[in-house]
Amino acid sequence: MKPAAMLLLAGMSPTLYAQTPSYPGLPPTGQVMTVLEATPEVAAARAGLGLGAAENALLRRGDYEFQVNTTLNQRRVADTAQRYNEWAVGLERSLRLPVKARLDAALGQQAVTAARESYGDALHEAGRMLLTRWFAWLRARQQLARLDEQSAALAQIHAAVAKRVRAGDASALELTQAEAALATVAAANARAHSDESLRRTELEQHYPGLSLAPAPSLPAPAAVEGDMSVWRERMFMHNHELARARAEGERARLVLKRSEADRVPDPTIGVHYGSERGGEERLVGLSVSLPLPGAQRGYRVDRALAENRMASARERAVQVRLETQARVNFESAQGSCASWQAAQQAADSLHTQALKLARAQALGEAGIAEVLLARRQYLEAALNADQARGDAWEAHYRLLLDAHRLWPFHVEEEEREAR
Repeated sequence: MKPAAMLLLAGMSPTLYAQTPSYPGLPPTGQVMTVLEATPEVAAARAGLGLGAAENALLRRGDYEFQVNTTLNQRRVADTAQRYNEWAVGLERSLRLPVKARLDAALGQQAVTAARESYGDALHEAGRMLLTRWFAWLRARQQLARLDEQSAALAQIHAAVAKRVRAGDASALELTQAEAALATVAAANARAHSDESLRRTELEQHYPGLSLAPAPSLPAPAAVEGDMSVWRERMFMHNHELARARAEGERARLVLKRSEADRVPDPTIGVHYGSERGGEERLVGLSVSLPLPGAQRGYRVDRALAENRMASARERAVQVRLETQARVNFESAQGSCASWQAAQQAADSLHTQALKLARAQALGEAGIAEVLLARRQYLEAALNADQARGDAWEAHYRLLLDAHRLWPFHVEEEEREAR
């Protein structure tokens, strides 16, 4: 693809993003892509597209330039004591050998490829970070809502105990216990407010323009469809990090070939024209010069060989890490849904028990200690279920993100293939 077309794609993407669907619990896709494009990391990678295009043009053009030289002389003939003004001008240019020109063109294309994959990888990493921060905020919101629910329930229990104390059916100790439970939840609620405010501020600072009100609710987590092999293939099909590592590895191999080709020096061809003996003689000539290779050319090959080995090792390391990450993401998405189901069942059971004990306590058939214990157990179970729900959705969306099935980071690839 031409560099100009590649740069155009980066500008076209936002209009295409608006055509993609949104997902439960996440901001609108159009907003997501807009704020991700505006992050400094993605902006820097987008600027790198221009750098890659310039590097490509520079390598294809080469640094072989014409040189003009001139000389002025004065000839003095001893026998006759005559003096003659003489001059010469010349035009020279080094010629790049064909094999070197082909290698430089390939290196330029690798620069474009690496810049493009770096841009895609920056978008992907920005998306992963947004998911992490977004779900941290959603969990804080869920915790706050759950503590508000607990505060309302304990306030009803406290009112019922106070009524019974006034009627002489309950002791002052029971009222003190209810007040202590209310104070404990109030303290937890204050901490939850602070945490939610912190998470909200973090989102607002990093992603201005992202809609945070009203906070979306998370439905029941969706089960992962397909087996590990299917998801692995999806994750590796358009993985920008791996593609960038491969591009860097290919570049290192090309640099090694280019260094080996440089063992044969490039000739310099020139033409010159001169005047001697005051214009009595005119000279036209052709010159060819060839550098004598020194030991430094061999050292450059050694350096390129070492860089090639390093790039190959980095490529293998990325491959291994992504293989592990793919399996961990799949198993996490698969297991977190089952974990939420178990946690939710426990929370539902404890909620039913807490409601029954609260009604019994209002009728004087259960002690306040039993009621408060049941409410505390239900709160813990509900918070665990909310945490598991958030974990399940985050793992599910992370799996979709890595497989390019969430936000449209694949738009650039499809447009490239079409072009």
